[in-house]
Amino acid sequence: MSLLQKNILYQSKKVEKEPLWTDTFIKVCVIAVVSNICFQALFSSFPLYLLQLKMDTVQVGIIASGVSISMMVTRILSGALSDTYGRRTIGLLGILVFTLPFLVFLATKNNLLVAVFRILQGAGVAAMSIATAGMAADVLNKSRFNEGIGYYGLSSAISQAIGPAIGIFMISNQQAKGFFKLNVLVCTLSIFMLLTLNYEKKNRFKLKDHILKEVDADNDMNIDINIDINIGTNTDTNTDKEDMKQNNKTSFLWRIFEKKALNAVVMTMFIIIPVSSIFVFLAPFADAQGIKGVELFFTIYAICLFISRLLSTWLFTRMSIEMILRIGMVIMAFSFLFLVTLQNTFMLYSAGVLYGLGGGLCYTVLTILSVERAEPNERGRAFSTYYAANDLAVGIGAVFYGYLINFAGYRVAFGTAFIILVIGIIALPMVFKDKKEA
Repeated sequence: MSLLQKNILYQSKKVEKEPLWTDTFIKVCVIAVVSNICFQALFSSFPLYLLQLKMDTVQVGIIASGVSISMMVTRILSGALSDTYGRRTIGLLGILVFTLPFLVFLATKNNLLVAVFRILQGAGVAAMSIATAGMAADVLNKSRFNEGIGYYGLSSAISQAIGPAIGIFMISNQQAKGFFKLNVLVCTLSIFMLLTLNYEKKNRFKLKDHILKEVDADNDMNIDINIDINIGTNTDTNTDKEDMKQNNKTSFLWRIFEKKALNAVVMTMFIIIPVSSIFVFLAPFADAQGIKGVELFFTIYAICLFISRLLSTWLFTRMSIEMILRIGMVIMAFSFLFLVTLQNTFMLYSAGVLYGLGGGLCYTVLTILSVERAEPNERGRAFSTYYAANDLAVGIGAVFYGYLINFAGYRVAFGTAFIILVIGIIALPMVFKDKKEA
């Protein structure tokens, strides 16, 4: 074979795409879709069930807040735990914690027990979401990572389009027990599928290795301190001790959070805080304006989100993620302008279209941004850092807009959300400049 022929053969192999839809990746996506459908169905319909149990709206709100706090705390912890003990272990634990409360709901209608186990489910959802996201990142080939994360993100869009409709229909028609049994069945199937994922066996990250390294480092520090004492440098010794304490604190902090996800966290605050105004206050705003059919807004949003996530996988091969994120944020900002000037159903649904198209691009990029620089044994912490920031942003936004609406009204609140998004668009180059320098 001539040198030219060898070179042509080499180039053809070089440009050949690595496989994307591997057996493991398909299983991870299926598990993510199924578990998210269960969560979305429960998230949207469970308040109706609580009202059927004669709880008041204040109690319903407290339980919803408890679920959010439970999710945030668990996400912070489950990232490091999945890096340590494996994604499958944490995923199985999460789905079990999510499934078992359904058995309690079937057995009793005691308000206290229902509230406690509903809040517990938040921890299960959080652990499961971190584990499956980490699995997806682990099994994707590097050359098709962005594309694969885009497809993985479709699980959220699919679940939001299907889950709420199922949950609300069954609970509204007094079929709560059938709904809970259906969830148990689906979650059990997910557990069996999760058990077939064995890719981690040879790549388990061990916490004890880190502990041993830290013990060795502490021993070395003690040796240095003893030497300083022997030569009479007590001031330096005290400084060393303070430095050691500070390093230990920093080490503990970054054992839970992941520094490489901080860019994603910053942009998440600029995006999710405004978005929280839609999920929490759009329905009462539309009702106050006498506009019906607000539930269709979320269906339209979910469909457009699905289309946008599909589009994002194509865009990743043609432009930078910074440009994709900027386009998404601009489109999303226009959706808030429709809400600020909302007068009729057409404007409401137009806002849903824009919010879905912009959100699909933004959420896909934020997911990639949170883990693209993380090593395989850091991805769990990276995902947990990002998702915890999501939960925190929703909480901040709900409280902030709640007070703002009381003082200035809905339109001012949505206008403020628009301004926050614009500030985020302006800050975008600075965030990505930091990313490039790193």
